[in-house]
Amino acid sequence: NSSLSENFLRITKFELGEELPLERGEFIGIFDHIYNRNFTDKKYGTHYVCTAMFIECIDSAEAERFSKYIIGDQHSTILWLTKEQILNSAIVHKFCKYYFTEAPNAFFQSRII
Repeated sequence: NSSLSENFLRITKFELGEELPLERGEFIGIFDHIYNRNFTDKKYGTHYVCTAMFIECIDSAEAERFSKYIIGDQHSTILWLTKEQILNSAIVHKFCKYYFTEAPNAFFQSRII
């Protein structure tokens, strides 16, 4: 068991290479991510409840550090895209695009990035 603050530290360390305090993130909503199949057993679906947070880089040096950090077992590539590039990309998953639009899968959405 861990708190939201502890999870934020863990996830930012895993995804960005640095632990960031919860205060660095801006809460943007709670989203359902429902898949017909899961990654371990194709016979069953998966349902994630995603608490989405927005993090703005404080300077170009931080952005550069984050952009060089790639996680091998979950991501093979990280792309830095503008909002328009995200929304128009064929390779960005629809659930990621929902953070930038009025989301049909949002349980609660406090703002659109």
